Amino acid sequence: MAVRADNAHHDVEGLLAAMSRDRPADTVIDTTKEITTMGLLFRPRTPLLRMAAGATTAAVAYNAGQRRAQQNAYNDQAEAAYAATQAPPAQAPAAAPVDPAVAELQRLSALHDAGQLTDAEFTAAKAKVLDL
Repeated sequence: MAVRADNAHHDVEGLLAAMSRDRPADTVIDTTKEITTMGLLFRPRTPLLRMAAGATTAAVAYNAGQRRAQQNAYNDQAEAAYAATQAPPAQAPAAAPVDPAVAELQRLSALHDAGQLTDAEFTAAKAKVLDL
């Protein structure tokens, strides 16, 4: 603290010396008025700077949010346009119509393989389906 007080005193003396050099010798100097004026110029502006920094930060954050919203809208439009240019997914081809005679032969073959029809019964049923 002492160093700071000495420096402040030295600065005031320097200002007084500078003011008296620029004036004629017979001029009376009102030191309180001029030192007060100089004090306004050199006083700390921390609250003002803090407010300016806060306002700047808020403006940057607001603008970043606006840019993000615009980018999201653009991405949605681009995605919709791209989807419109793509071909719809191919659907599975419909199963070919099965001839009823073929379906009946497959059923008889499954019964024969399971042992529910004898060879003679299977041959007779097959001949009946094929009209032989």
